[in-house]
Amino acid sequence: MSFFLVGIMIFGKEWSEKSCVGNVILGSYAFESQAPPNQCVAAEELVDDKHLTVVLTKNLISSQLTLEDLQQSVKESVSLCGPGPQAYILVAQPQDLTEDDRKRVERILTSVVDQALERTLVVKFLPEDEDEAGCSVDDNDALRCLIQACGGGCF
Repeated sequence: MSFFLVGIMIFGKEWSEKSCVGNVILGSYAFESQAPPNQCVAAEELVDDKHLTVVLTKNLISSQLTLEDLQQSVKESVSLCGPGPQAYILVAQPQDLTEDDRKRVERILTSVVDQALERTLVVKFLPEDEDEAGCSVDDNDALRCLIQACGGGCF
């Protein structure tokens, strides 16, 4: 029996949100909700005859990372995805994504592979005290532009 290999790279600011999305994708509790210090982490599961490798990155969006650190972190994350990521997921809080963050995300994705933006899905993570009606993508120009650059995929 042969399996289809799928690599997924998840990035965003908050580890707990990234780990939640990764666990949903894998259908297990593969990732702890607390971040390991300054590491990216991979987990693998067999799901519907697909060998999924999900990589949670460090906070690549941090403005405190130098360009060299950013490039090294991206390389490390990509190397954990076996043949390389086929999909990218940005976990974002609409109220927290700035224009600088948007530019950094686009820089990260274009440094990985030519079509990474087109293979990126944005997952909105709302604060516990806010419901969907209280937070619109239209309220954040940076997030709206990023979603458009990623082909409009947003959940």
